[in-house]
Amino acid sequence: MVGIYYPLASSLFANGIFAGLGCSMNFVSVPCIRASSDPLSVFATNLKKAAKIGIITSVVGGASHLYVWYRTGNPISLFNGILSFAIVPFTILFIKPLNDTMLRMHSEKSKDSRKIAMLVDKWNSRQWVRTIAGTIVFVININQCLGLGCYTLWN
Repeated sequence: MVGIYYPLASSLFANGIFAGLGCSMNFVSVPCIRASSDPLSVFATNLKKAAKIGIITSVVGGASHLYVWYRTGNPISLFNGILSFAIVPFTILFIKPLNDTMLRMHSEKSKDSRKIAMLVDKWNSRQWVRTIAGTIVFVININQCLGLGCYTLWN
């Protein structure tokens, strides 16, 4: 138990922060970006603060799950580890290009509200993929930790 207690607790903590961050992005940050008279400034500030948290929690959660899988052979930990890590390449391939475009437009002081709104909508849709994936991992992890229908790792 002791060999996996801390990695499992770390994964739960990281998954919870990532899921909460995702929900906050979709339900709080995006509406603020849309409502702002300067949406690109709000986006840039938000991205600067949130990106580090997202990356760190994805990596810590993924590594912790894979360690638990390595120690126990539990396929649920393998699934959670892969899904946690998969968020990183998804972000690089599908969200970072939008981030770069909006940050460039911000530095150029663009006022093209139609294009900005389209980019924010596209970004929000892709962010939902991250939010849903992160929330799935978190819920499965809670279930796993409590032993409700999954392999019990605490005993």
